[in-house]
Amino acid sequence: MERCKNFANNLSAIQKSKKHSLSEFSKELGIARSTLQSVLEDGNTSLYTALRIADSLDVPLSSLTGEIIPMKSLDSILALLHCLEWFRELSSKDQEDVTQHIRAIMEVLRK
Repeated sequence: MERCKNFANNLSAIQKSKKHSLSEFSKELGIARSTLQSVLEDGNTSLYTALRIADSLDVPLSSLTGEIIPMKSLDSILALLHCLEWFRELSSKDQEDVTQHIRAIMEVLRK
């Protein structure tokens, strides 16, 4: 059950990158501490719990059960998710402005 092991390892990496205790991380995920501890041991859990964890982290379940996420990539992913949270809080006008600037940057990078 390689996917279960990947799930456990990826969750552990996310917890460490956030510097959360087991209790803090379980609260963030909306699951019991004992459930999280069990999942971190072997990645084995119900589909409901796995989906709840993925939804709480705002990532597809497949990204948690796929290949183990290298810490360098994980830091980038978490930074991107933080930016997306920030982006959602902007007014629609500001979102449009930011989107236009990002498109202009992407055009420059494509050259």
